[in-house]
Amino acid sequence: MADHRKEEARALSRDERDLALMARYPTLGKISDSDLGDLIERLRDRRDRARQIANRQRRETSKVAPAGGGNDRGSHSKAHYLGCALRRAQEEVRRRGELADLRPGDIIAG
Repeated sequence: MADHRKEEARALSRDERDLALMARYPTLGKISDSDLGDLIERLRDRRDRARQIANRQRRETSKVAPAGGGNDRGSHSKAHYLGCALRRAQEEVRRRGELADLRPGDIIAG
């Protein structure tokens, strides 16, 4: 499995990197449910903004650049890495929900 942390660090701002790091274990497993909800909201906002910028750049460059001449990879990378962090955080919410559904005494197959 490739380690994309250098690419992620290059694509994201310092604040966005901090959010992405919070969406990684072990930090992700240690934050409270309310903080996890806040993290998801912030990641979603940043990802959506990055998508909008990337789409706008793609439209603008396609008007003036020859086919394949536009370069909006940085914005798409930012949206990609924020989306990955968002998915990790959402998966943690799902995992916590499943754990809450277990009854005391249930056996977890591992």
